[in-house]
Amino acid sequence: YGMGFTKAYFDTSLIQAGIFAGEVSGANNLIENITITNSEVLGNSIPGAGGLVGQVEADSDLVVRNIKATNFTVLNKRKRAGGLISRVQSGTGTITVEDIDFQGNVACGSTAASNTGGIFGTFRNSTGTISRAVVDYAAEGSVTLADDTITYKSTKYVGGFIGNNNASTIMTINDSFYTGELYNVLNNVGSVLGRRKASI
Repeated sequence: YGMGFTKAYFDTSLIQAGIFAGEVSGANNLIENITITNSEVLGNSIPGAGGLVGQVEADSDLVVRNIKATNFTVLNKRKRAGGLISRVQSGTGTITVEDIDFQGNVACGSTAASNTGGIFGTFRNSTGTISRAVVDYAAEGSVTLADDTITYKSTKYVGGFIGNNNASTIMTINDSFYTGELYNVLNNVGSVLGRRKASI
């Protein structure tokens, strides 16, 4: 299947933003073989904005593989933004991300806790694996609207792959590489993850 996509703007606090889905739930979910070029996602919710998915619900399983994104901007007015997924909720779910090539900008407007990452914004109390991911992003970006230009810069809980690795998460990262620009204005900034409260 071929799909053309340029922009997605979700200016409401009630909806998670993502090109593929605002929310994913249940078992046996698969997202694969997607190329995204010169696209933008702009959200305005606490669950956040994700390049592909806004939020993975509790106890849900998801495999994301063979994704290539170039010049992809993902911004959220509130906290949480992820290059692929904004937030994974607590539960017994397993999230697998593999064979990823991401290049772009990912950032939030919140200065209290940005929770910004090249793959995940927040990963909570689930089991996850990142394999063979190459991520190149800056934690600052702009989107030009008809009447305004919006610019956000993430400065707290900002990571190359994961912004906030929360609760009793078990996360494995293999054969992956991050490059880009992260901003240590407040605290908890790292090339792998911004904040670690669980095993990795």
